[in-house]
Amino acid sequence: MQQVVSSLKMIISPNNNDEINSNTHLENKKELRNTILSTTDIEQVESMESIGLDFSISDLIEDYDLESIENDCNPDILVHAEKLFMEIFNSEDTTSILIDKLIKLLIKTQDEGNNHIDSKYFINQCITLSNNTSNDIFNWLLENQTKSQYVFFLGFFYFHGINIEKNRNEAFELFLKAAEDDYSIAQVYLGICYKYGFGTTINKILMFKWMDRAAQNGSIYGQICLGNCYGYGLGTEKDLNKAFDCYQKVANGKILSGLYNLGGCYLFGNGVEKNENKALEIFKKLAEKGYLNAKFQLGYCYYNGKGVEKDEVKALDFYKQAARKGNNMAQNNLAFLYKHGKEIENNLEKAIYWFNVAAENGNIIAQYNLGVCYQNGKGVEKDEIKAFEYYKKSAEKECVNAQLKLGYCYYEGIGTEVNKKKAFEIYKMAAEKDYGTAQNNLALLYENGEGTEKNLEEAICWYNKATKNGNEIAYYNLGQCYRLGNGVEKDEIKAFEYFK
Repeated sequence: MQQVVSSLKMIISPNNNDEINSNTHLENKKELRNTILSTTDIEQVESMESIGLDFSISDLIEDYDLESIENDCNPDILVHAEKLFMEIFNSEDTTSILIDKLIKLLIKTQDEGNNHIDSKYFINQCITLSNNTSNDIFNWLLENQTKSQYVFFLGFFYFHGINIEKNRNEAFELFLKAAEDDYSIAQVYLGICYKYGFGTTINKILMFKWMDRAAQNGSIYGQICLGNCYGYGLGTEKDLNKAFDCYQKVANGKILSGLYNLGGCYLFGNGVEKNENKALEIFKKLAEKGYLNAKFQLGYCYYNGKGVEKDEVKALDFYKQAARKGNNMAQNNLAFLYKHGKEIENNLEKAIYWFNVAAENGNIIAQYNLGVCYQNGKGVEKDEIKAFEYYKKSAEKECVNAQLKLGYCYYEGIGTEVNKKKAFEIYKMAAEKDYGTAQNNLALLYENGEGTEKNLEEAICWYNKATKNGNEIAYYNLGQCYRLGNGVEKDEIKAFEYFK
């Protein structure tokens, strides 16, 4: 009995098959029994509810590692740029007329749902197709800061480092100047700056303020971003009904990105009665129009049987289509199917290939999954150092499961030296996000004085929080505290209730 008690009062170790998928919600806290709890099986990206993004993913790429993917160009955006530009291009256009057309196209592509990273490549491609150079346009803008649209566009060049070294501080000032003149696209970009701290400090309240103003000024992109603010509770209280209204306004204007987000609302019942059949219908229509993220969602629907009979073969096909076009969520999920699919032939080599592609494209779930593969030697030669590096990379981008793995690596010295203080810091970070596994582990470290000073009061506090989140081991550990009188008055009746 004493051996059992000793075992359960240790840090709960990770399950060696803990992988992430988009079809298993990260908040399904399936916790493990033994030592320090680590994490759950989450090998895929959970469609619109994945990696903490519990609403829409119209702007999902912006929630990944922006700096690491900013040099990756989606080839579809270049084709799209050429198509739109050639429709309006005239070789006799003056520089000013060309710039007016470029700004118009930029707003159009943003309204269609392309994010601010894609817009850089979109504009560069349009400039390449014209008779001008980016240097010509940049110099013209420097000398003609007479209109808000030109102030914004110069800021756009600084923001992306087009023809000049990237200068987010200068970009912020220019966006602010144009935004205060009520230029709506500048207001959106100003909101983006406040969201990520580009040229300023992160301020979600100001982000919301400027997205709201942009939407009021008729910006479709601003309306989408405002919907995301309400959906995520960014800078305002979370309100799924208001988010739905924002997306519906855009969808009614036949804007694909708005319709796509509307599909997500119907799929999960966010702000509207859940209707998986309607969501599937929306995604199918969008996929027929070549809307990339809709193909990813169709893969998710077919895999999970949302609005349709479950079909892994069709899920694989849609994931392939989206993955080959650069959708890193689909790339991760494709890898998952190759590794764990029941209706398709498993192929570890292909699984590792697509995990790598997704990870290189900034997908934090794929980075986590590669860590699992290297830790266990599945599809690759076992390498705990590489596993640690992938967990660290994913954890730094707020993947809670990776944080749990990383904490355990520091605690046990897996792929790195033992560092209980670091383990404590990481578990605390995850525990504060209301994650039961981390809360139990943090409590145990407080109880044993590992990585921090012994503090039984804090231990009891975190055990209680973990039990409220359904952590079974925390119930046991709290029962032990009452049985032994550790941090609480000895109470065998309460101990019995917790053990029960």
